[in-house]
This record gives sequence, structure tokens and C-alpha cells, in this order.
Amino acid sequence: MLHHMPNSSCSGPQVTRSCRPIHTVRRAFDERDPALRGLPELQVLHTTNGRWDQLAETRADSPAAFDRVVRKIRMVDGLLNSKVSLLPTSV
Repeated sequence: MLHHMPNSSCSGPQVTRSCRPIHTVRRAFDERDPALRGLPELQVLHTTNGRWDQLAETRADSPAAFDRVVRKIRMVDGLLNSKVSLLPTSV
């Protein structure tokens, strides 16, 4: 179940932000990167070290939009594994 986290304004737009580490097939790096960068919900794509190859920050205007971006990311060729953490607030 997806829990929608509103931003600080109750009357403003509902925004769902997330951070998603991504593990990929090395040979697919060149094809996968443009596919991820082509998603309008993608705010930032970081490279990283360790188990995960990249970290994607996403933003969606509604829980339904968030669900769509999750599905789009899962369909990217060369993606082995990913997980998602919702970001309800920033300090």
C-alpha cells in the first residue's frame, strides 16, 4: 500500500517525493541512463558506490503519478534491482 505524504501546505498540491537506489547490469549503463533521464518525474540522478550504482530522486503530484513512475522505472532495460524510500519531509 502506498502512503501519500502531503507537503507542508494542507491546501497546496499533494507531492510525493522518493529516493530510489538502483542496481544495474554494467553493459546496459549507456542505454539505461537516457531512459531514466527521460522521465519527467526524475529530479536528480546520482552515481554512487557500493551495492547500488545510482540513486534516483523522483517527485510526483499524486499517488497515482507516483505509481506510474515506479512502473516506468521498473521497465527500464538493464535494471537488476531497486527499492524506494518515500521522503515525507526535509530538514
